[in-house]
Parts: sequence; structure tokens; C-alpha cells
Amino acid sequence: MRLRSDDLHWQAVEGEVLALDARTQVYLAVNKSGAVLWDLLARGTSRAELIERLVSQYDLAPDRAAGDVDRILNELSAKGLLADAERVVGART
Repeated sequence: MRLRSDDLHWQAVEGEVLALDARTQVYLAVNKSGAVLWDLLARGTSRAELIERLVSQYDLAPDRAAGDVDRILNELSAKGLLADAERVVGART
């Protein structure tokens, strides 16, 4: 899965991400832990890799990291920001 490449503009600022969806004119701010996931999503990744990154970088329990990943993926999917959103909601890859 990856972030949509068209009409999505973003910039990393002091460890966080500021993004603008040019289609909807919606502004989004992503905190530091979300920015870690955003970077992986910009390159293309899997749910498992996102969870592992949170576990290793923030010493989270895998179940907690999975819940956090699912929340951000579902939010990004609902906003239409993922290129392959149909595979995200409820995915266990």
C-alpha cells in the first residue's frame, strides 16, 4: 500500500508531516509517530512493516502498534489518501 501520488502535497517539518489534499482542499497534520508511518507509506509498504516500525522505534507491544496502524490506515483510506485503499480496511497483510 502507498499514499496517493496525485494531488497530495506534503512536507516534513520538525519531525511531523503537513499535508494538503489538493482534490478536497483538506489540510492534515501528522504527529511524529504518524510521520514515521507516512514516510513508509510514501515509498510503499505493508501493514506488517508499519507495525514492526512502531514496535521497534517506540517499543510498543505488537497489539498496540497494530491498533495504531489500523487507525491511521483507516483514517487515510476514509480521506481517499491511499492509492490502494480497497486493500486496507480490515487487511491483515
